[in-house]
Amino acid sequence: MPYKDPIKQRAYDAAYYAANREKKRARSAAYCAAHRKEITAYRAAHKEEKHARDAAYRVAHREEARAYWATYGVAHREEKSAYNAAYSAANHEELRAYHASWYQKHRSEIALEQAAYYQANREKKRVRCAARRALKIGVTIGNHAEIAHIYDRAHNAPKIRCYLCGKIIPPGKRHVDHITPLSKGGQHRQRT
Repeated sequence: MPYKDPIKQRAYDAAYYAANREKKRARSAAYCAAHRKEITAYRAAHKEEKHARDAAYRVAHREEARAYWATYGVAHREEKSAYNAAYSAANHEELRAYHASWYQKHRSEIALEQAAYYQANREKKRVRCAARRALKIGVTIGNHAEIAHIYDRAHNAPKIRCYLCGKIIPPGKRHVDHITPLSKGGQHRQRT
């Protein structure tokens, strides 16, 4: 160890590894080829230990692994897409069966997640649906932030008075509507 400082030692090791990577790979490949039977026997005898070690490592280095695979995915996007497409084409029926069985096993979890997502994003969905209806009809659409604010107020404000009858409407009984319906030429924007 040429350095007592661990930071300098790590930098030295990284530079040495980068400079000698191909030599090291060639030596490793030659060793593995020459000792394949012993390596296979050792792995078979110590399978449980390796699984436990790998699991502990994955738990301890989860964030590093996520960061690495995120970077890798961006750098090799086309390569991964081509591989995934080829694999899907070659194993189409197996993948369908696997996904169907996975869905059956996790059906209740999926339903709970979808219900929670719907509850958390209900107002956003209503805003998007109203905007989509307006686009389909071809009417003027106002500022998205203002429209989202109207839906948010209708859902969260402690007191809301009905525009038509003037009564106070309790939470849970409210909805947003157009004064002139979209189907009759009304606009999808805040009233001015």
